[in-house]
Amino acid sequence: MAASLKSNVIERRRRKVAAATKSNPRKRRKTAAPATATAKNLEKRRITKSTATCSCLPDDLWELIFKSLNSDNLNFKSLSAVSKQFLSITNRMRISLTVTDETIPYLPRLLHRFPNLTSVDLTRLSQARDLGAILTQISTFSFDLRALSCNSFAANGLLALSKTMKNLTSFSFTPLTPFTRRMSIIKKNDLLFIVDCFPLLEKLILTYSNDYPIEEFSKIDFFDQAVFLE
Repeated sequence: MAASLKSNVIERRRRKVAAATKSNPRKRRKTAAPATATAKNLEKRRITKSTATCSCLPDDLWELIFKSLNSDNLNFKSLSAVSKQFLSITNRMRISLTVTDETIPYLPRLLHRFPNLTSVDLTRLSQARDLGAILTQISTFSFDLRALSCNSFAANGLLALSKTMKNLTSFSFTPLTPFTRRMSIIKKNDLLFIVDCFPLLEKLILTYSNDYPIEEFSKIDFFDQAVFLE
């Protein structure tokens, strides 16, 4: 009789547990898939561990590592996708920017993103773009700009740029096509204007066509180094 009583107690407990599980589907799902929950926890731990590995080194050490890789802008793009820390570091390491018609709408954002630019290339802009306005926009940022490449002459923009970018040492003038070369011929007075704007200028690179009075340019001796490309 004792065995029968014990069997009844066990049976009642089993029914009670079954009823509780049936009335609480969340509990049933939780107990039914422990392997899935464990896998998710392990994945979270791996991600956390990877992030901690990136963050345990200071930014200046990572910067030295990136420099030792001889990283170009393409490699920086890959590195910036690893973590927010790497994105911040590669943004600071970027020193050159090529502006195109497609990037013009995002130019303010790009200039904010890369605070240590020393070289800006504007030769890929179409003639429809207002180069003066673009140069004026660049002048509002605190870059230590050393090299500038343009495909047309914009006195107002260069004047605005000269007020904040006083250390410019290289200026390149490269029209895109033979037609735009005729439309964008830079004259001797323009060169004198550039010299007045940027007294530290050391290198002048001119791409010219047969229409250029190159003999007149060759008489100008304001530069330590002048390069003329046909």
